[in-house]
Amino acid sequence: MKCSVLRSAKPDNHLYLCKRYVSSNSRSHRKYQSRNTVSSLQEKYEAEGYEEKGELVNAPIEENGLTGEMQYYAYPVNGFYVYGVDGHVLVITYVYPLVGGDRMLPLLEGFRKSIRLE
Repeated sequence: MKCSVLRSAKPDNHLYLCKRYVSSNSRSHRKYQSRNTVSSLQEKYEAEGYEEKGELVNAPIEENGLTGEMQYYAYPVNGFYVYGVDGHVLVITYVYPLVGGDRMLPLLEGFRKSIRLE
């Protein structure tokens, strides 16, 4: 898994992003793989004791042209994006301190918009 840090102007407000690719072969397997990946991530966050969470929602396709789902958990703020990409699943997880608050939301949106397939 590869991780990177997006730094904000304030030293305590860093956004940590990690991504990994999961391969699959058939179309039905890809859909199952994506759903299985989302379920695994949800179980991971629940096992870690995150009780407050947002709903699992579709990622806005107009941001980057990719079909996906996203969900966040609180204290500290953690979350994930899962995108289906040409027979693979792109998983992006993030975490930032609660003090980052709403200042991190534009960074996350900008990050999602910057995803491009080559």
